[in-house]
Amino acid sequence: MIVCGEVIALNGETARIKTSRPVSCEGCANAGICGTRDMEISAMNFENAKIGDRVSVEYHKSAMALILLAYVFLFPIFILFISVFAASIYPWFFLIAIPLIIVYYFGLKILNKKFKPSSVIVEILPEHNIDETKQN
Repeated sequence: MIVCGEVIALNGETARIKTSRPVSCEGCANAGICGTRDMEISAMNFENAKIGDRVSVEYHKSAMALILLAYVFLFPIFILFISVFAASIYPWFFLIAIPLIIVYYFGLKILNKKFKPSSVIVEILPEHNIDETKQN
């Protein structure tokens, strides 16, 4: 899917782009959860876009993002269950949660460094282009 938006921030080789949600989101049963019509995405900035530029972004849904979401939300639940189970055996075994939380924290830092946006800026649009969103 290709979306158009405005560059609002630069961070090294990536850019934050503010764009409108695609038309396909309107038919989604969960559209109310997303809130506003605007969204921000990160994209690789190989076109050297600057803040304020209107850009066209090729947007991909990544399987890696689902893995990250599972890690962020499911691993703490796993830590909770392990801690409760360990504490039911011996009350002071709840301390097992501390090293697990440390492993979780460092895992988040490593995954954050490895995860690169799967979206790429494909072109910088001229000022007169008013096409908001198009789908392939």
